[in-house]
Amino acid sequence: MKNYYRLSQWILSLLLVSTSYADFYDPTQPPSASHKKEANDDLNNAKVNLILYSKESRICVINGERYKEGDTFGQFIIKRISADSVDLDRAGEEVTLYLAKGF
Repeated sequence: MKNYYRLSQWILSLLLVSTSYADFYDPTQPPSASHKKEANDDLNNAKVNLILYSKESRICVINGERYKEGDTFGQFIIKRISADSVDLDRAGEEVTLYLAKGF
Protein backbone atom coordinates (compact mmCIF):
# COMPACT_ATOMS: atom_id res chain seq x y z
CA MET A 1 0.00 0.00 0.00
CA LYS A 2 2.88 2.34 0.82
CA ASN A 3 4.43 1.73 -2.62
CA TYR A 4 1.08 2.48 -4.28
CA TYR A 5 0.88 5.77 -2.38
CA ARG A 6 4.42 6.72 -3.43
CA LEU A 7 3.71 5.80 -7.05
CA SER A 8 0.52 7.87 -7.11
CA GLN A 9 2.36 10.84 -5.57
CA TRP A 10 5.13 10.50 -8.17
CA ILE A 11 2.60 10.40 -11.03
CA LEU A 12 0.75 13.39 -9.57
CA SER A 13 4.00 15.35 -9.30
CA LEU A 14 4.88 14.49 -12.89
CA LEU A 15 1.48 15.67 -14.10
CA LEU A 16 1.68 18.92 -12.15
CA VAL A 17 5.11 19.71 -13.60
CA SER A 18 4.06 19.03 -17.18
CA THR A 19 1.29 21.62 -17.45
CA SER A 20 -0.03 22.97 -20.70
CA TYR A 21 -2.08 26.01 -21.55
CA ALA A 22 -5.41 25.64 -23.34
CA ASP A 23 -6.52 28.06 -26.02
CA PHE A 24 -8.35 31.00 -24.54
CA TYR A 25 -11.99 31.34 -25.45
CA ASP A 26 -14.04 34.45 -24.71
CA PRO A 27 -17.49 33.27 -23.56
CA THR A 28 -18.93 36.77 -24.09
CA GLN A 29 -18.38 36.50 -27.85
CA PRO A 30 -20.73 34.51 -30.09
CA PRO A 31 -19.26 31.16 -31.08
CA SER A 32 -17.87 31.01 -34.57
CA ALA A 33 -18.26 28.05 -36.88
CA SER A 34 -14.64 27.11 -36.28
CA HIS A 35 -15.20 27.05 -32.50
CA LYS A 36 -18.20 24.74 -32.93
CA LYS A 37 -16.18 22.47 -35.21
CA GLU A 38 -13.29 22.45 -32.74
CA ALA A 39 -15.63 21.60 -29.86
CA ASN A 40 -17.17 18.72 -31.78
CA ASP A 41 -13.73 17.51 -32.87
CA ASP A 42 -12.57 17.70 -29.25
CA LEU A 43 -15.43 15.45 -28.14
CA ASN A 44 -15.15 13.03 -31.06
CA ASN A 45 -11.44 12.51 -30.41
CA ALA A 46 -11.58 12.77 -26.61
CA LYS A 47 -9.99 9.92 -24.70
CA VAL A 48 -9.66 9.90 -20.92
CA ASN A 49 -6.20 8.45 -20.38
CA LEU A 50 -5.87 8.71 -16.60
CA ILE A 51 -7.86 9.68 -13.52
CA LEU A 52 -6.25 10.42 -10.16
CA TYR A 53 -9.08 10.50 -7.65
CA SER A 54 -8.77 11.07 -3.92
CA LYS A 55 -10.41 13.09 -1.16
CA GLU A 56 -7.80 15.83 -1.58
CA SER A 57 -7.67 16.16 -5.37
CA ARG A 58 -9.26 15.00 -8.59
CA ILE A 59 -7.22 15.20 -11.76
CA CYS A 60 -7.78 13.67 -15.16
CA VAL A 61 -5.73 13.43 -18.33
CA ILE A 62 -7.67 13.79 -21.58
CA ASN A 63 -5.75 13.29 -24.83
CA GLY A 64 -2.49 13.64 -22.89
CA GLU A 65 -3.42 16.99 -21.27
CA ARG A 66 -3.97 17.45 -17.53
CA TYR A 67 -7.25 18.91 -16.23
CA LYS A 68 -8.94 19.45 -12.88
CA GLU A 69 -12.54 20.23 -11.97
CA GLY A 70 -13.47 23.70 -13.26
CA ASP A 71 -10.95 23.67 -16.15
CA THR A 72 -12.12 23.99 -19.73
CA PHE A 73 -11.80 21.33 -22.41
CA GLY A 74 -12.65 22.96 -25.72
CA GLN A 75 -15.89 24.80 -25.00
CA PHE A 76 -16.82 22.42 -22.18
CA ILE A 77 -16.23 22.94 -18.47
CA ILE A 78 -15.07 19.93 -16.49
CA LYS A 79 -17.79 19.75 -13.85
CA ARG A 80 -16.99 16.51 -12.04
CA ILE A 81 -14.23 13.92 -12.01
CA SER A 82 -15.17 10.55 -10.56
CA ALA A 83 -13.21 7.32 -10.23
CA ASP A 84 -13.97 6.16 -13.80
CA SER A 85 -15.51 9.11 -15.67
CA VAL A 86 -15.38 12.85 -16.35
CA ASP A 87 -18.56 14.96 -16.61
CA LEU A 88 -18.44 17.94 -18.98
CA ASP A 89 -20.92 20.80 -19.37
CA ARG A 90 -21.46 23.41 -22.08
CA ALA A 91 -24.40 25.77 -21.54
CA GLY A 92 -26.52 23.01 -20.02
CA GLU A 93 -25.40 20.30 -22.45
CA GLU A 94 -23.90 17.54 -20.33
CA VAL A 95 -21.53 14.88 -21.66
CA THR A 96 -19.79 12.07 -19.79
CA LEU A 97 -16.43 10.70 -20.90
CA TYR A 98 -15.33 7.34 -19.51
CA LEU A 99 -11.85 6.18 -18.63
CA ALA A 100 -10.28 4.30 -21.54
CA LYS A 101 -9.89 0.59 -20.87
CA GLY A 102 -6.68 -1.27 -21.62
CA PHE A 103 -3.48 0.02 -23.15
